[in-house]
Amino acid sequence: MEAGDTACVKRRVDTLAGRAVEVDALLRAARLLMAAEAAPDNMDALAAALDFNFSLWTVLEADLAHEHHPLPIALRGDLMALCRFMECEIADAAHHPEGADLKAMIEVNRTLAAGLL
Repeated sequence: MEAGDTACVKRRVDTLAGRAVEVDALLRAARLLMAAEAAPDNMDALAAALDFNFSLWTVLEADLAHEHHPLPIALRGDLMALCRFMECEIADAAHHPEGADLKAMIEVNRTLAAGLL
C-alpha cells in the first residue's frame, strides 16, 4: 500500500468513526425526547431533552457553516435549514412546555441518524 492509499484509508476510518458519533448523538437526542414525551408532567426530562437537542443542533450548524466543510454547498444549505427548523421547534417547546409536540423533532433526529448508517 502506498502512502497516498494509507492516507485515503485513514480518512475513510476517521469519517466512519465520526459518522458513528453523529448517529449516536442523534439517536440519544431522539431517545431523550421520547422519554420526555412519555412523561409529559416531568419538566426536568423535557428540559434535559431540549437542552441536549439544542446543544447538538448548534454544534451541527456550526460545523456545517465551516467554509471547508466537505459536503456540497446545496446539501449544506438544506441541512442548515433543518438546523434552523430544529432550533425553532426547540424554542417553541421550551416556551410552551405544557403539551409540547415533540414528534417532529424525534422524527428528524431518527431519520437523519438512519441516513448516516
